[in-house]
Amino acid sequence: MADPASTGSGFREAFVAPGGDDPSAETPWGDCFEVDGGNGVAIPLLQITGKDFLIGGTIRYTGDMGLDGFDDITDEMKEQARTIDAAGLGKSDLASVPQFLRWFVGPYGRHTPAALIHDNLIEGSTPNGGVLEDDSASDRYFRFMLHSVKVPFTKRWIMWAATAMRTRWAVGGLRRASMVLWGLLAVIGISAAVMATVALVGGGDLPGDAEEAPVLVGAVLLAVLSGALWGKQWGAGVVAAAAAPWLLPPTIIAVVGYLVYWAIERLLRAFGIE
Repeated sequence: MADPASTGSGFREAFVAPGGDDPSAETPWGDCFEVDGGNGVAIPLLQITGKDFLIGGTIRYTGDMGLDGFDDITDEMKEQARTIDAAGLGKSDLASVPQFLRWFVGPYGRHTPAALIHDNLIEGSTPNGGVLEDDSASDRYFRFMLHSVKVPFTKRWIMWAATAMRTRWAVGGLRRASMVLWGLLAVIGISAAVMATVALVGGGDLPGDAEEAPVLVGAVLLAVLSGALWGKQWGAGVVAAAAAPWLLPPTIIAVVGYLVYWAIERLLRAFGIE
């Protein structure tokens, strides 16, 4: 495989950024990211596998990091966290979005440089192992980068919650166990809220002749209190619980559709059709 430090030098030199003298007019990150020292220059990517890329330059974030309240993070650590290059990042799948959620957000877009920088801040299964030495700070920094490239409010908060969940799951141990417990509580709370809402709107009855209003209040309290299982990122748990009722139905449809496609492909291969 090519040396990441030198990857893309040829096509990078030949590349002409869109937008003429003002490339930031075409790149949504032009006001807050510098690529190869040129503010707003398009990000050169080299695809090396079916899903992995190498970046062909240096990317530096110049906007608000949202880390003023993190006293343990030094200015030197912040400066390191602003910049990535091919040698430091290695290969990347851009934004790590599961297939069944790509109807909501894709692996690339205006959030691409934010996703690449965040990739470099999380050390897989090592908790707090990145440059900032604080996974919650890294995830919060990601949300501020999304804001800087004008990812809409609701989408960026959901992306932040999903990123926090993925980070906690990847670490394993107690963090993963807390996500499992949170998921169970979320299912209970969301189910109660949906049944109470249907009963309230449609005039039906809840099991045990329970009152709709107390059940709804209890479901909301459960969502807020179970957010404590996310530790310092309890707000991400609340956001995830609030988004799940309307994100899950289309996601389930996408999963079912993909499983049907997968079954058809396997059937065709069984008959020697490639």
